[in-house]
Amino acid sequence: MLLPGAFTPTGSEVEISAVLVAQTEGPSFFCGALTGEIVSFGMDLDESTFGAVPWEDRTDDSPTSCDGAASTISPTARTSTSVQTR
Repeated sequence: MLLPGAFTPTGSEVEISAVLVAQTEGPSFFCGALTGEIVSFGMDLDESTFGAVPWEDRTDDSPTSCDGAASTISPTARTSTSVQTR
Protein backbone atom coordinates (compact mmCIF):
# COMPACT_ATOMS: atom_id res chain seq x y z
CA MET A 1 0.00 0.00 0.00
CA LEU A 2 1.28 3.48 -0.79
CA LEU A 3 0.26 6.17 1.69
CA PRO A 4 0.07 9.67 0.13
CA GLY A 5 2.44 12.23 1.59
CA ALA A 6 -0.46 14.33 2.93
CA PHE A 7 -1.24 11.48 5.37
CA THR A 8 2.25 10.65 6.63
CA PRO A 9 4.46 12.28 9.27
CA THR A 10 7.25 12.69 6.70
CA GLY A 11 5.11 14.54 4.16
CA SER A 12 6.27 12.12 1.45
CA GLU A 13 4.75 8.93 0.04
CA VAL A 14 5.44 5.90 2.23
CA GLU A 15 5.14 2.29 1.09
CA ILE A 16 3.70 -0.09 3.66
CA SER A 17 3.16 -3.85 3.52
CA ALA A 18 0.89 -4.63 6.46
CA VAL A 19 -1.89 -6.77 7.82
CA LEU A 20 -4.36 -5.03 10.12
CA VAL A 21 -6.35 -7.08 12.62
CA ALA A 22 -9.13 -4.79 13.81
CA GLN A 23 -12.06 -4.70 16.17
CA THR A 24 -14.96 -2.27 16.21
CA GLU A 25 -15.25 -0.23 19.39
CA GLY A 26 -18.30 1.81 18.38
CA PRO A 27 -19.90 3.49 15.38
CA SER A 28 -16.96 5.86 14.90
CA PHE A 29 -13.88 4.04 16.21
CA PHE A 30 -11.99 0.88 15.38
CA CYS A 31 -8.60 -0.30 16.52
CA GLY A 32 -6.25 -3.24 16.51
CA ALA A 33 -2.79 -4.54 15.77
CA LEU A 34 -0.44 -4.41 12.78
CA THR A 35 2.08 -6.83 11.39
CA GLY A 36 4.29 -6.23 8.39
CA GLU A 37 6.75 -3.48 7.57
CA ILE A 38 7.19 0.09 6.47
CA VAL A 39 8.94 -0.80 3.23
CA SER A 40 10.19 2.74 2.55
CA PHE A 41 12.20 2.70 5.80
CA GLY A 42 12.85 -1.03 6.22
CA MET A 43 11.06 -0.98 9.60
CA ASP A 44 9.18 -3.88 11.17
CA LEU A 45 5.59 -3.21 12.33
CA ASP A 46 5.09 -6.46 14.27
CA GLU A 47 3.34 -5.88 17.61
CA SER A 48 2.38 -2.30 16.67
CA THR A 49 -1.12 -0.94 17.40
CA PHE A 50 -3.49 1.54 15.76
CA GLY A 51 -6.72 3.43 16.33
CA ALA A 52 -8.97 4.89 13.64
CA VAL A 53 -11.55 7.67 13.83
CA PRO A 54 -13.53 9.49 11.14
CA TRP A 55 -11.45 12.18 9.45
CA GLU A 56 -13.65 15.00 10.78
CA ASP A 57 -13.25 13.69 14.37
CA ARG A 58 -9.44 13.53 14.35
CA THR A 59 -7.41 15.35 16.99
CA ASP A 60 -3.75 15.39 17.98
CA ASP A 61 -4.60 12.99 20.81
CA SER A 62 -6.87 10.57 18.92
CA PRO A 63 -6.56 7.04 20.36
CA THR A 64 -3.82 4.92 18.82
CA SER A 65 -4.77 1.60 20.42
CA CYS A 66 -7.84 -0.27 21.65
CA ASP A 67 -7.25 0.69 25.26
CA GLY A 68 -6.88 4.38 24.39
CA ALA A 69 -3.28 4.43 25.57
CA ALA A 70 -0.27 5.49 23.55
CA SER A 71 0.45 3.18 20.67
CA THR A 72 2.64 0.15 21.15
CA ILE A 73 5.93 0.25 19.31
CA SER A 74 7.57 -3.03 18.43
CA PRO A 75 11.19 -3.44 19.52
CA THR A 76 12.45 -3.20 15.94
CA ALA A 77 10.26 -0.27 14.85
CA ARG A 78 10.91 3.36 15.63
CA THR A 79 7.49 4.67 14.72
CA SER A 80 3.85 3.96 15.46
CA THR A 81 0.81 4.25 13.28
CA SER A 82 -2.36 6.18 13.86
CA VAL A 83 -4.89 5.71 11.10
CA GLN A 84 -7.57 8.29 10.46
CA THR A 85 -10.40 7.33 8.14
CA ARG A 86 -11.80 9.71 5.62
